[in-house]
Amino acid sequence: MLAALTACSPKAPVEDAVGPPAAEASAAPVDEHNSRNSLDWAGTYEGLLPCADCAGIVASLTLGQDGSYQWSTRRLAAGAASVAQQGNFTWSEDGGSVTLGTDAQAATFLVGEGRLFAFNADGSRPSPESAAALKRVASAAEPTQVLEGHGWSLVSATGADNARLDALFPGSGDGLGLAFAAGRVNTSGGCNGLRASYQLLPEGQLTVGPAATTMMACEPPLMAADAALASLLASPLQLVLAQGASPTLALVASTGEVLQFRGEPTPETRYGPSTLAFFEVGPRRVACADATSADGLCLQLREVAFDAQGLRVGEPGEFAPFGGSIEGYTHTEGTRNVIRVKLFQSDATPPGGVKVLDLVVESELVPE
Repeated sequence: MLAALTACSPKAPVEDAVGPPAAEASAAPVDEHNSRNSLDWAGTYEGLLPCADCAGIVASLTLGQDGSYQWSTRRLAAGAASVAQQGNFTWSEDGGSVTLGTDAQAATFLVGEGRLFAFNADGSRPSPESAAALKRVASAAEPTQVLEGHGWSLVSATGADNARLDALFPGSGDGLGLAFAAGRVNTSGGCNGLRASYQLLPEGQLTVGPAATTMMACEPPLMAADAALASLLASPLQLVLAQGASPTLALVASTGEVLQFRGEPTPETRYGPSTLAFFEVGPRRVACADATSADGLCLQLREVAFDAQGLRVGEPGEFAPFGGSIEGYTHTEGTRNVIRVKLFQSDATPPGGVKVLDLVVESELVPE
């Protein structure tokens, strides 16, 4: 029996066999790359974090290559002040996250490419698809430069009780927006646009001067949105700004209302200086070979000229099909428009340049 068991037992590997044992040969190489050793993570990150009892928390975090951090937060609530701290952060064992400080209230962030994702309130690892993120800021700019370099769309509005201000969301169009340029602010998205001067004081207070508006009559929700926004802008507001590729602007009223806006770079920021031109848009689109629209139809355009008094001069040429698009312009079939357009032509624009709507000068419904 002993001889039989010995004969059936596995044989030891032959010393001079070519190559390693099978198990060793099939072992996969270990990937030791992680956020700590593979990403350019040192720098400043800014953004908006959730808040249980307020509209949000604007946060700024600077991570130093030497392991130091500077952390600043401000609750979006009337009278709230910025809270700052500094110290040293630690990396997790897997090199994927950092923790600020060592106490029980220390904040932890998952480190991604150009972003820091806040860990969940229960301390669990966040999902980058849904987590609140701080975004890398290439270089801090003056607040006025950020304001005037972006168009701002309202994404949240809450009262002193943190309840949604429904009047500011009339439910039509693109929603309310702000545009800052050359010391003036314009509103859009309601019924009547508001235009006024503005000042941004060193302590971050925004004041808006007496406003001029158009006098159109619209549906009651749009009129109510205009009135609510004008009322909030009439009193000084605390401005809180989180910079970055997609900046966040918050306006906090002394009575507790908080408006949050998302910023998108203006055409001037994207493409550089522009020139102005006037075009007449024919009432109906026509089929054309170079149409970029899904239905294969093109606008009909012809350039027109105005003198210093705003009167038409010269005779316009024939309408010609235009297969491209005009940013910000939506055509209504059967309506003839005269529009003022910003023309951008630079290394940053596609061939042929970019046209952006600046103003609708005339509109006329043309029967068939």
